[in-house]
Amino acid sequence: MPACKNNKTRKNNRSYKGTEPSPKGLGYCAHNEKINKQMKGKDGNFWKVKKTLYGTRRWVKISKTKKNR
Repeated sequence: MPACKNNKTRKNNRSYKGTEPSPKGLGYCAHNEKINKQMKGKDGNFWKVKKTLYGTRRWVKISKTKKNR
């Protein structure tokens, strides 16, 4: 599996398969992107980097419709 394009110097470099629908499928891992950065994913949808409860970064799909609460 190839290594992430946006950070090849990391000691435990993450890899990707290429089948992921998020930008990770294009080689851009969330661990080295800024919080709230948006990119177009491999599936054509827009994805955003969000920080989880434990501090790791993940790609989260941006919904096109607003939910009423």
